Amino acid sequence: MSPYLPIVCFVVTLTFFCSESLLAKSKQDPINPKEVLAKADIENGKSIFEKGAPLVGAHLPFQGGPHWLRSQGGSCSTCHGPKGLGNIEPDFCFLTTPPISYKYLAGSGYPFNARQDGSHPAYTELTLKRLLETGYKPNGIEVDYCMPRWRLSDKIFNDLLGYLISLDESR
Repeated sequence: MSPYLPIVCFVVTLTFFCSESLLAKSKQDPINPKEVLAKADIENGKSIFEKGAPLVGAHLPFQGGPHWLRSQGGSCSTCHGPKGLGNIEPDFCFLTTPPISYKYLAGSGYPFNARQDGSHPAYTELTLKRLLETGYKPNGIEVDYCMPRWRLSDKIFNDLLGYLISLDESR
């Protein structure tokens, strides 16, 4: 065995963890709408938002949510409305949905979402994706069972986030 092998392994491991740490850090920074929009496919994000499926491919897999959600298409707009403004009381959920466009999640209208469970930081890319996948807000409080937990690739998430940002621009 080469005497340099342990050193090479250490350097490779260190490089991997440092790059992962920098990537995670960038996703913990405030959402930058211009950066998201530059890499997002807005039409694909719109399809995900309105139909629960990308332009090409099957419906996105999810767990939880109301029993009727799959039969209604399983989309964000089913509960949060066509413009993402919320204020809808989905059947059997016993709550009013919050608005979910960018400005209400992380922008100028953000404090609206803090009214239901106490304050939590504005969403970052990391915490918003975590919410959609696990149901936990940045403050560690779990959202209602009516909010489905989705399985999202980075591309699907970015396209959806791009569309949520574009909703504010289209009003």
